[in-house]
Amino acid sequence: MEAWYMEEASEDQRLPHQKIPNQPVSLNKLEDIGVLYWHLNPKDYENDKELQEIRQTRGYNYMDLCPEKVENYEEKLKNFFREHIHADEEIRYCLQGSGYFDATQYALSTQKSNGNHKKKNRKEEDTMEAWYMDESSEDQRLPHQKNPNQPVSLNKLADIGVLHWHLNPKDYENDKELQNIRQTRGYNYMDLLDLCPEKVENYEGKLKNFFREHIHADEEIRYCLQGSGYFDVRDSDDRWIRIWIKEGDMIVLPAGIYHRFTLDKGNYVKLMRLFVGEPVWTCYNRPQEDHPARVGYVKNFVDDNQQGVPLEAH
Repeated sequence: MEAWYMEEASEDQRLPHQKIPNQPVSLNKLEDIGVLYWHLNPKDYENDKELQEIRQTRGYNYMDLCPEKVENYEEKLKNFFREHIHADEEIRYCLQGSGYFDATQYALSTQKSNGNHKKKNRKEEDTMEAWYMDESSEDQRLPHQKNPNQPVSLNKLADIGVLHWHLNPKDYENDKELQNIRQTRGYNYMDLLDLCPEKVENYEGKLKNFFREHIHADEEIRYCLQGSGYFDVRDSDDRWIRIWIKEGDMIVLPAGIYHRFTLDKGNYVKLMRLFVGEPVWTCYNRPQEDHPARVGYVKNFVDDNQQGVPLEAH
């Protein structure tokens, strides 16, 4: 989905009205003003499980389709374009054609021709932080931010296959959103893991093992219930991105991505581990360029990113 700041021109409302030069608006900026966005499959919306999950989770029990023909079209278009608000959410799913929503003006127009389980919009305090790492060899539990910091957006993480949800860790046993995610993605296995010096024998040695760069043949799914820690992942240019997970962050690393894990200076994290089928925790330390999971990852994420092809993710 594309967005931009509008010019001041009063020409036909169906024109793009981009400034020169264009001033694009990121999905993160839209998140900041409360706009949610998913990219779904409109060809099979009647059977789309992801759409069903969204409707169930958010309570969207009513649905209809706009009529294909509209009487007094031009007048209706003017009415849509008057700046207004609603007392409830306005939810629209584009099945065919295209159009513009203007926010914060929030007016609808259609393009002159008349005709992206990306889950977005978290509160600022609920948004997982990530950044490009410095080259320092100091304690791995330090933040290792560059100076100045170079933050990495959730959209960038989605481009390399990393998924994220922010859930309620206080009531995870009864959390319907977690249940829906597990059901939709087939995460039938679950256990809990406490990592801290008091509960893990040879804690420092284990921490070094976690920090060896490796891949897995399957997704790695971790849900942070308490504490915090860092997942480091390689981007498509082989640069390290550090992801700081805290209470409520659920992260999915795709099979075949080079990564590592460490606790931060808090030295404590309680994680939920999820898995499809019987769990397999085997690590394959780098290099693993011929491993099937790595080959698949490079094909789906690295090569496509280098060609500038957008990838679907939650």
